[in-house]
Amino acid sequence: MLTMERKRTSTHRTTILTDTNVEQDRCPKVLKLSLSDSSSKLNPKVFLFDANPHGSQAVVLSTLIRVTEGDISVYCSESLKALNHINLLWKSFNSNESICMVLLRIFQQLVAKCAQPATCVNEMIIHFISSKLPAVKSYAIGVLHQIATHFTLEKDLHQTALNVAQEHINSIHHAVRAACLNLIGQVVSASSDHKLLVAMVLHCLTDGDCRVRRAALEAMSTMATSDSTVLELSAYKEVSSSIYDDNEQVRIQAAKLLWRLGNLFGSKKITVQDSGVEINVLDDAFVKICDLMNDTSMKVRMLAAKLMGTFNGVTFKFLEQTLDKKLMSHLKHVKSDHERQRAVFQAGGSSNSMDWDSGKRWGQGIPQGGAVNKNEVVLMSQGACGAFVHGLEDEYMEVRKAAMESICQLSNGCSEFASHCVDFLVDMFNDEIEAVRLHSISCLCRVSSNITLRADHLEPVLNVLKDKSSDIREAVHGLLCSCQLTSTSGLRSTVDALLGNLSKYPQDKMSVWKCFKMIGSNHAHLTAALVPELLSTHPFFMTSEPDVDDPAYISVLVLIFNATQKCSSLLALFPSHVFRHYTYLNDALPDIVPQLSAMSSTLNRSCDPAGRCQGNSSNVTERFLSNTLDRIYDLGSCDAHQTIEMCISDLNQTASLDHMLRAPLHYVAMVCKCYLLLNKVKQALSQDIMLTTISPQRSVMATAIHNLEEVMSLSYQLQHCYYGQQAEMLCSVVQLRVITQAMQLLLAMQLNIDVTNRWATTIFGYHTSQRKLTKL
Repeated sequence: MLTMERKRTSTHRTTILTDTNVEQDRCPKVLKLSLSDSSSKLNPKVFLFDANPHGSQAVVLSTLIRVTEGDISVYCSESLKALNHINLLWKSFNSNESICMVLLRIFQQLVAKCAQPATCVNEMIIHFISSKLPAVKSYAIGVLHQIATHFTLEKDLHQTALNVAQEHINSIHHAVRAACLNLIGQVVSASSDHKLLVAMVLHCLTDGDCRVRRAALEAMSTMATSDSTVLELSAYKEVSSSIYDDNEQVRIQAAKLLWRLGNLFGSKKITVQDSGVEINVLDDAFVKICDLMNDTSMKVRMLAAKLMGTFNGVTFKFLEQTLDKKLMSHLKHVKSDHERQRAVFQAGGSSNSMDWDSGKRWGQGIPQGGAVNKNEVVLMSQGACGAFVHGLEDEYMEVRKAAMESICQLSNGCSEFASHCVDFLVDMFNDEIEAVRLHSISCLCRVSSNITLRADHLEPVLNVLKDKSSDIREAVHGLLCSCQLTSTSGLRSTVDALLGNLSKYPQDKMSVWKCFKMIGSNHAHLTAALVPELLSTHPFFMTSEPDVDDPAYISVLVLIFNATQKCSSLLALFPSHVFRHYTYLNDALPDIVPQLSAMSSTLNRSCDPAGRCQGNSSNVTERFLSNTLDRIYDLGSCDAHQTIEMCISDLNQTASLDHMLRAPLHYVAMVCKCYLLLNKVKQALSQDIMLTTISPQRSVMATAIHNLEEVMSLSYQLQHCYYGQQAEMLCSVVQLRVITQAMQLLLAMQLNIDVTNRWATTIFGYHTSQRKLTKL
């Protein structure tokens, strides 16, 4: 008996192993838990029909929960039988809330999977909704809502849903009323009388429960989304009062619906309450959303700040008012002089009575409408004035960021509004939170195409370049790349600030250079006026040549070269060294320094120190190189050293003047130097003084060793540092190296040094150098 009870109460995932012997039960051993590998033993398959209508509630609930975890589609072949079994279980356990909830869930999944006929579904769902439990009834209505959403073409099912919603919308339980409102919003298009249903939903906006009011607003949002013809302009007026509800969630939902209706009825006219003035519905909705910027809830203010930027086509006077806390004309509709004269004439008065005061009676000439009464009707509430100012000054970071985002969106659609917003966005650069400062810079970048930065705007922008955050500095670089400057003084201040940034934070080098590149491209004519100042040139005296590796000097050249791409007349202002530096920078920074065709043509001509062009010297240099080679070939024995030294000097000097033939000239100079050094070592080896050990002769020996090592180094440079060499040239370089090694061996033999060690060291050094050059 004990064994049977243990088997019954064992869990699905463990099995208690016991013996069936009664005597062993009296003295039981330690029970062992065994986990089975078979999934069928751990979790045997449970079917819906295993739930006994007459069984215990706990067992039935456990069985139904396991059914929901399985695949409902297995019952599609026996769907009617499954529905009937659900109906039997409902009748047996309709007082158990948990079982009813699970049965409704199974019913919903079964109908969605197996596509049951509408007649059967209608009968059963009506039976379920008749439950006396409010929670079960609201859940059943929600199930009907989801089924109606799934079967969009079943008109009978939608009509049944509408009838159920109309019948239970006045229920005393808030969850039932809210479920009915959601159902109406989904299937309102199936009704022939839209106005009645809309009136029912609008009536629920004054419900005593905030959850019902919120459901009513959600239902209207669904109506406006699915079928915009259902709602009329009168619904907008009813919804407008909900933004002042005492519940936060209701105000949030009312703001979303007000925005949707404002865009839906945008061009239609609406009369301001207690006033004869008509404005667009879009403008009125914008004003009411702006008024929510004074809400006590941070979530409402953040939503209002986001929605303000999504209005398209708002009248400029309302946009302008959001940036000023002062009331414009007390926000009243100001009549023109013609309208006031006509009103006086229609009243039977004299048109001259309004112009001048006769002074005959006290108070006769009081201007009409001059006094302001606080009870007078205005076009927009006082809270809407300076709405963006309130948002930018909000204590929460989320609200400030949302306000900046909306300003950016509205500025992209209205360039006039963008020019008014620059001051406010620039002021946000001083925010104490880095994320807000970064977002303000990003927003100003996005509206940069519609604005120009004046001198008063530049000062706070350039001060941000001193920020310790690299992200902030890089964002400011991007802002300066896209903005337009108005004067040379502004450009000079920008250049100075960027150079200061480069001096303080050298790691910003690439970002600063890219910024200079864009500034030069966007402000070519402003840069032209500063070229003499930036290059430190003098009209009469020659200035020193700057270091081409100086980052600040490179920044200035990047600015000037990119401006030259748009204004080629700047070439006349360049000193001679700028042309040489251009070649180097164009090769080193091809993404930043542009390819200038005018500069390339100028580089083909050599210039004297005064900057006057002499003409194309490429052919002259080639003839000089040819003549130099002829002089080397025809060397005599008497003046060989002096001639080679002169040739080397001439070749190096010519290479500094003609960049086109610089590589060949240097190559020939290095070959001549190798020949000169080997000739010196040869003369030293031919003398007998090398065999002695006197100190002066030791110095000659050290010089010879040094010369041979230098020849070895030059041979490696000749082989690996110059491209385009022919095979004969490479063989000559290798032959030169072999001759040098042989002379090193001969020198070692004359100095009585261990030949084997010296030769091994030379071979090892050769292979080590080869590996290093290969890595380079």
